[in-house]
Amino acid sequence: MKKFIFFLVIGLLFCGCATVERDEHIASLEQELFRLQQENAVLKKDLTSTERELAEVEEELEDLKTRPAKVDVKLPSGRQIQTALRNAGFYRGRIDGVIGEGTKRAIKEFQKSEGLNPDGVVGSRTWEKLKSYLN
Repeated sequence: MKKFIFFLVIGLLFCGCATVERDEHIASLEQELFRLQQENAVLKKDLTSTERELAEVEEELEDLKTRPAKVDVKLPSGRQIQTALRNAGFYRGRIDGVIGEGTKRAIKEFQKSEGLNPDGVVGSRTWEKLKSYLN
């Protein structure tokens, strides 16, 4: 009988230890769950913010797609055209900034020499080739 009581006491002690360990494990898991819930709340907030930013960027992109592109074309002044034509050997008149008949004739000659349409108008293609003679 003493042995039975001894084993009973030992058994109860082990059961108590197991219960304590189990309770500690449950408490640890509850703490981890709480930490993960807090982290999840922060991540959800970040996700919402990121989704809002993405929507704004997509809206701006759509706006840019529908808006016509701005082309910044800076055409030269009459003096720049005459100076470049003179430096290229096509203009001999006065540098007065007035695109008269002599200047138009020089422009056409220059355009012919460069394989451009000789229309006497300094557009972007003509100026692209002519501006190298400006300096």
